[in-house]
Amino acid sequence: MRRFCRTMKSERRKTANARNARRSTGPRTAAGKAASSRNARSHGLTAPVDRDEVLRRFRKIMNDAEALPGETPGMFRVSALRLAEAEAALDRAERA
Repeated sequence: MRRFCRTMKSERRKTANARNARRSTGPRTAAGKAASSRNARSHGLTAPVDRDEVLRRFRKIMNDAEALPGETPGMFRVSALRLAEAEAALDRAERA
C-alpha cells in the first residue's frame, strides 16, 4: 500500500508552478467573462424553490381535491405539497 507523503518541492518545480500560475488568471475579455459566469449553471434543480410559486400550485391542487367526493386525508396534503414543489422545480429547470 502506498502512503501519501508530503515532501518539499524542488526549486525547479516551484519555479514552474509560479510560471504557470501567472498564466492562469482567468478570462480577460468581456466575452470570456460572460462565458465563465455561466460555468456553474447546469440544470437549475438545486436552486431554491420559489415559495410563492409552490404555495400557488399547492392551493390549486387542494382546490381541485375539494371537488372530489369524500374527505381529503392528511397524507394527501403531504403528497400535494411534494407535487407542488416538484412541479415548480421542473418548470424552473425548463426555463433555465
